[in-house]
Amino acid sequence: MTNSAQVHDGADWRTPVAYEVFDGTAWKRVAKKEVHDGTKWIEVFADNPTPVLEKPGRVPAPRLSQVNQDSKVYIKAEWEAPPSGGKPDRYTIRWGHAKGSWIDGGESIVRTKLILVESPLWDHAEGPKYQLRVRAHNASGQADAESPDGWITLVKPVEKIPAPAEVQVWREGGEWNEVHVFWTPVTGHEDYTIRVWHQGKVVNTVDTTGLPVNDAGYRQQYVAPVPTPQWGQVFDYEVSVKGADSWSGRVEHKWAGYSVGAPGKPKVSIRQVWWPEEEKGNHLDIEWAAPGTDPDHAFYRVEWFATGSNGTQTSGTINTTSTKTSLHLTDAVVGPVKGSNVSFKALAHSTNEDHSEDFATSVESDMTTPTWLA
Repeated sequence: MTNSAQVHDGADWRTPVAYEVFDGTAWKRVAKKEVHDGTKWIEVFADNPTPVLEKPGRVPAPRLSQVNQDSKVYIKAEWEAPPSGGKPDRYTIRWGHAKGSWIDGGESIVRTKLILVESPLWDHAEGPKYQLRVRAHNASGQADAESPDGWITLVKPVEKIPAPAEVQVWREGGEWNEVHVFWTPVTGHEDYTIRVWHQGKVVNTVDTTGLPVNDAGYRQQYVAPVPTPQWGQVFDYEVSVKGADSWSGRVEHKWAGYSVGAPGKPKVSIRQVWWPEEEKGNHLDIEWAAPGTDPDHAFYRVEWFATGSNGTQTSGTINTTSTKTSLHLTDAVVGPVKGSNVSFKALAHSTNEDHSEDFATSVESDMTTPTWLA
């Protein structure tokens, strides 16, 4: 039996003298030899070659939490130092699926660890259950028992719905105040939300399934940024899958369509005119307010309606040939009778120059019911 102070040099056991160390090849004299016991350095002599270090103690059960990052799932383990015993130098971790084998989780010099869970088995509603244990080691590698189990049941991350990759905005087709919004569809989704921004505020939100996908693969929808967009106003458009929180990049579009608002309410008045033949006239004056913007495009079409006291109804439509805001209609009433009441009302539409497209429509005028004079 050998003495614990003896060292085998490859040929025989030998008791080294003080300050003598075998380096694996030969014996060498050194000034001294020190070993760290986890708290302090100890000088080692021939009569004390292997200091006994106190075990660091048992680590309490670790706390486990789930971290979802970059479409991956991690288990974050945190634990406290042993409440008693020698100072720990490092920790080792083991973890595994509750139904499977243990895995070496590596080492840590701090009391926290982030472990990637490769291909977690989402085999039931709760998700898989994992356990993890920690063991503390001192400088000489001595360790106490593993910690109690830390447990965690993983929850499957909610899939983040991507936003449409591309959005385009064009001024073509649609109503006078609409733009044509195009976007690349997101696979598996039919319903979308279009959001319109102006000067840092959301001014319109439109939920839509969109028109059918066009030949270029885009969904599309006509959208009015605001009821009456004005020349030069800048709007930003973005699209998301309805209910999702992922939005496409915003696309800027400057309004350059016809910048006319609805004309004001028409004012109907009656004027009877004596012609040279001394016949009583049955003429009707209609006036309305101009929109006040882009007058070069503020042409109008006026619809008027008249109902005589005998129930006879007449109506008509007349287009302006310039930007004037009043019209004088002849023969607006059929066979007016002295002393009868004739009711009039009208609508005014702002149009383009050839009256082929309406941009905005006024509300109906107030009813005018004068008594027809002799």
